[in-house]
Amino acid sequence: MAIFTISPVNSIQFVRRNTNAENFLNTLYHELSDPLAKTPYFQKVVNGETITIQIKTDYDSITATLYNINTGAVTSLTETEESTYTDFSFWEIPVTISTNGQYKIFITATLSGGNAVSYESQLIEVASSWEGVKIEYYNDNNTIYVDYSTGIQHLVNVFGVVKFSDIGGKDELYNNRGTEERIYSENEAIESLTIENIPFYLARQIIFGSRLDHFVVNDVEYIVKEHTISEHNGNHTVDLILKMTEKYVEGINADYGYTGLSGTATADSTVITVDDTVHDGSEA
Repeated sequence: MAIFTISPVNSIQFVRRNTNAENFLNTLYHELSDPLAKTPYFQKVVNGETITIQIKTDYDSITATLYNINTGAVTSLTETEESTYTDFSFWEIPVTISTNGQYKIFITATLSGGNAVSYESQLIEVASSWEGVKIEYYNDNNTIYVDYSTGIQHLVNVFGVVKFSDIGGKDELYNNRGTEERIYSENEAIESLTIENIPFYLARQIIFGSRLDHFVVNDVEYIVKEHTISEHNGNHTVDLILKMTEKYVEGINADYGYTGLSGTATADSTVITVDDTVHDGSEA
């Protein structure tokens, strides 16, 4: 069937190199050749962290390489078939870069009786650290184009800031002959994530990611309620604002706060379980 798809929720964004007319799907951001001004942008990776790319395909073989733009060095990457279904498989390519610099990733695949495909990543820059925020996102269940049963979690580093926005929630009131009584109340801690001057493809990626089951910013899990995009005149960059509700607020709906990517907090009237460890209150 000639299936080869790299979902745009992946940590690193790719374009497909083909002979079609130039468009957003097969042209790198810094190579767009329309009258709009272009500012080079490098997706940000921290030295030593592992970024995993997942591919849905029925192709026979896959080859991936890491290209160091600064030195010209080419390094082979390891491709592993992680899960197999009737008509296709999911392959994963873990990428760990231990040398600071600027990079691209190239992926090619061949299919017996079909045409080869070629993909090229957007520009990547590796540094010892980045200011801003780390965004991780993933689903509990598989989607058509990403197999989350492999344990894959997507990761993006961007210049951005999280700020307090508001307290939300709802109240239910009972009017007892002119005297109102609050009979039920819910609270939400609402914060905003502001990211300025990013390319359209990265805003697209983050918005897709914000609609998955888990969206984590600097190790705090949020539910994203809405987003706003402000386009920059004369180029392909945008400002992105996400309005987010903090999922676990210590002292409001959780005793131990957010538990990170490794587990969730559950509670009854006497026992609280966090990351498979039972706490009965005797530690207090």
